[in-house]
Amino acid sequence: MDIVIWNDGPIDVNPTFQSRKERSKGAKKTDGQWRAFIDQCPHRKVPLSEGRIEDDGSLFCSYHGWRFNGDGQTVDIPQIENSELEKIRANPKSNCNAFPVQIVDGVLWVWPDSSDDAKIESALSPIPINNFEGEDIPQDRVWYGTWNFRELPYGHDYFIENVVDPAHVPISHHNVVGSRYGDQSLKMDTKTSLTKDGFSIEVDNKVTNTKSTTAYTSPSQVLIRAPFGEEGARQYLELYSSPSRPGFSNHVGRM
Repeated sequence: MDIVIWNDGPIDVNPTFQSRKERSKGAKKTDGQWRAFIDQCPHRKVPLSEGRIEDDGSLFCSYHGWRFNGDGQTVDIPQIENSELEKIRANPKSNCNAFPVQIVDGVLWVWPDSSDDAKIESALSPIPINNFEGEDIPQDRVWYGTWNFRELPYGHDYFIENVVDPAHVPISHHNVVGSRYGDQSLKMDTKTSLTKDGFSIEVDNKVTNTKSTTAYTSPSQVLIRAPFGEEGARQYLELYSSPSRPGFSNHVGRM
């Protein structure tokens, strides 16, 4: 399933459907809401991602000029009169498949369902975040790295299996994290037993005399905590994954 992500913020001066040559000088886009649709115009199934966002905040299909609002409803069909437009709008098949969206910690999450209950189900489903294991840490003591994104040439299941495996780290990431030529001794214990919601393990590195934890929260998050420096600080590797297409996965992560 291909999805088009777009923002429905109109421009701040005279936000109408118009040529950009007619746009008021100095007009800027306002903060709208992020939207997620199946990447198909309901008219002829062409990709909406090939279209454009107009000054009034509507999404314009580049094939026949149908326009849609942020809820996926058809707002204009240029070849017909308004009386005919209302008849077409009354047919739910004229709407885009719009998905609920949430932005949490700078990451956009999409609930890929456009049914009547989708918004409720999305709102009731917790999004996995790094809550520092329930500890209340002042924000001035926390440094957040930038999010990184890439599509990886292997599946979501393979990605999860890879990042929860601490034994590969000094081997595969030689001279970045550890050394493949050093002592590889480590001991792993289960912290939280495997359930449908995930699991966690504690890793005792006998060489560095440090302990780290790796926690998997279904279906997409792996959180790795490790000591940092010699003054009691710690670092978290926050990793997320989702299937993108057969044999590939999207990865978002930060330190």
